[in-house]
Amino acid sequence: MTKIIAGGLCAFYEYMEHPSTIYCKDSPSNQRMKEIFAELRKPETSREEHIALSKKWTMMLMYRKDAYYELLNRK
Repeated sequence: MTKIIAGGLCAFYEYMEHPSTIYCKDSPSNQRMKEIFAELRKPETSREEHIALSKKWTMMLMYRKDAYYELLNRK
């Protein structure tokens, strides 16, 4: 064996409790994330709105905002 590829091994609970993440209820971004999710779940949200909201959510997750377009252009 030359490599081990492990998936799903993140300390997710601790991550969600850390105030610097958008998933922590104490984070200032948490409420906005919940609003975005609520809009994404609505059947009446247009495709254009869905795309814009998805981008906003992705940008909230990114450490380097300028990498967003790099991410989209990856094959």
